[in-house]
Amino acid sequence: MRVTRVAALSMIVTLAGLPASAQQPEPPAIYDGHRVVRVTPESGERLGRVLELSTHIWSERVGRGPIEVQLSADALETLREEGFDLEVLIDDVQGLVEQERAEIQARRDAAQLRGADAIDFQNYYPLADLIAFVNQLAAERPDLVSVQSIGQSVQGRDIWTMTITAPGDASARPQVALNSLIHAREWITAPSTLRLARDLVRGYGTDARLTSLLDQVQFVITPVLNPDGYEHAWNVERYWRKNRRNNGDGTFGVDLNRNWDVNFGGNGADPFTNSDIYHGPSAFSEPETSAMRDMLTSLPDLRSHVDTHSYSQLILWSPGFVGQIVPRQAELEALGTDLAQTILETGGASYTPQRGIDLYEASGTFADWSGSALDILSYTFELRPAGGQGLNGFSPSPDQILPTAIEINAAYLHLAEATATPLRFVLPSVASLQFDQPVSYDFSVLSAVDGPSSAVSIFVRQGAGSFTELAAQSLGNDRYRVTLDPSVCGEDLELYVSALTDTAQPVTYPFQGAAQPVAISVVNQQTLFQDSFGTDLGWSVSNAPGLTDGGWERGSPVGGGDRNDPAADFDGDGFAYLTDNVDGNSDVDSGATTLTSPSLDASAGNATLTYAVWYSNTSGEDVLEVEISGDNGATWLPADTVTSAGAWRERSIDVASLVGQPSQLRVRFIAADDDPQSIVEAGIDAVALVVDEPCPSGCLADVNGDGAVTPADFNAWIAAFNANAPECDQNGDGLCNPSDFNA
Repeated sequence: MRVTRVAALSMIVTLAGLPASAQQPEPPAIYDGHRVVRVTPESGERLGRVLELSTHIWSERVGRGPIEVQLSADALETLREEGFDLEVLIDDVQGLVEQERAEIQARRDAAQLRGADAIDFQNYYPLADLIAFVNQLAAERPDLVSVQSIGQSVQGRDIWTMTITAPGDASARPQVALNSLIHAREWITAPSTLRLARDLVRGYGTDARLTSLLDQVQFVITPVLNPDGYEHAWNVERYWRKNRRNNGDGTFGVDLNRNWDVNFGGNGADPFTNSDIYHGPSAFSEPETSAMRDMLTSLPDLRSHVDTHSYSQLILWSPGFVGQIVPRQAELEALGTDLAQTILETGGASYTPQRGIDLYEASGTFADWSGSALDILSYTFELRPAGGQGLNGFSPSPDQILPTAIEINAAYLHLAEATATPLRFVLPSVASLQFDQPVSYDFSVLSAVDGPSSAVSIFVRQGAGSFTELAAQSLGNDRYRVTLDPSVCGEDLELYVSALTDTAQPVTYPFQGAAQPVAISVVNQQTLFQDSFGTDLGWSVSNAPGLTDGGWERGSPVGGGDRNDPAADFDGDGFAYLTDNVDGNSDVDSGATTLTSPSLDASAGNATLTYAVWYSNTSGEDVLEVEISGDNGATWLPADTVTSAGAWRERSIDVASLVGQPSQLRVRFIAADDDPQSIVEAGIDAVALVVDEPCPSGCLADVNGDGAVTPADFNAWIAAFNANAPECDQNGDGLCNPSDFNA
């Protein structure tokens, strides 16, 4: 029965266009009785024994320290009899495969959120769909996207690469290269590179940051570097890692991430053809690696590269092996640390930045080659999950795809700005401003290589007039502040920043300056509810029966941040709701805790709920769920999902789009811990309910609202006076009397 179920789900795409010998379907692999374990061999001989008995190596690198491997039931028993200390991480590999396939098929049947796109970032898709999406983006914006085959795989499949940049002459624009799926089983990696491609294509001309980047940079994206291996992993052997080279001895495959000409064949690679880390007969023996080498070396101004992998939540850089000389080590470390922090602040799980060799020694790897051979800043990203007991390794649930892509895209963009633009501008994401309320606007301008910028100016306008230069106050550490005064309701406030590099090169953000400024809506909002938790306004807490620790509490943070809990509240009044607000070894454990609001009246118009949230989970698997109810808690709808981030973040919910304009609105925040090994800390602060109102008339004397002051307005005022209507009040004193006639 298991074989039938897996087979029915596996043959989703055809192998059209391949030689007849490659089109013969293979039966899917069955992993009955297999487990994934963590083991720490005490010697090279003991390591060799583990590798000899392993079906697959799950660790990216193999060497000193613990490794994770897949074992049959017999192999597991053999290692135990030989005295190995084994920690079981996945108890039923076949069950994990079947669970994943069933969820993929159910989502395909439901076509959740897919719309007109070939893929939807809510599910995993076969090779044909991934390539269809590449072609779809190219067809949408041929002025931005060019697609080329950089070569063919062992089995003759094209290796497709996208170049994405703004229209016009791109010859002087530097390149940033990204790739995924060099290892066939790492399915979550392709959605990350393809999500970036989608955002770049659809954000150009509307998103200031993406537009500015594409005006200056060429993104070179190869979403599937190992197409044969991916097809094999999709249809036959789920945890296949290598390409599909016939080694001539009954084994198949070369590890494409051990086939590069940098310490080829050294430690951390294997000469045995049946090994998951078999390096191949020679450097660049594989058409996949040689095609990528030739493409990258042809780029005239390549600045940086990311080889995207899973899993373990790591940002890795050279050296990857003993004796490797890395002249740009300080740059790699500083930027790698920044990339990990960017992921954390975006809402992703905690990623560890470190040298590759500090994990394990490995030779012949892609990122080590690109960094040394091309003299660029090159990284290996290892995406979710983090690992540990209960991990799903290479099979993270499809609901992890989009959060992972969002956090990794933030790192990709940071890398591009830091390595391929003269200055890096960091402006706050502000969707709207309240009219007639001046506000401080803080931003940063950083040089990508040479240090801080100078001569920073910001230019602002409302309406069709000219831009006005505002004085930018220096706050130190490349940070600046100006005061924005959005005086006209309903008219976008537009701005751009200008700065000089330390070599006196003028740079603007967005790159086109006044021609493509940042636009911020200016609105008239009414605050219906606001709570900073200084007093008790009626929130309630309920805990699941299994919860042993970590219920919501209102108070001042006392944990000090030592367990990645908030050291202070968000808005500075000293109070917030926090999970188990005590100092020391305490967090949410073995269940869920729910914080529910009092009933709120959102009937005045199309309301938006805003709040600040802190959520940190060391395993990266659990999330904080936000739900709302329009019927006083009788029914609930999902409204937001917050993934792990050890920082306060502002979030918002469009209430009207979910529940209309209810008079009995409630919101609840659910912090859960399903992994007893993880640390879960959460906080909620600064909850507000606001509603947009029409902009007030620009001229009170225009009583009839026709846009002009004419005698007809006198008649309209007389009618308003007789009816004691609001339009009568011309002097703004709240009364309707003869003094309004004089006004």
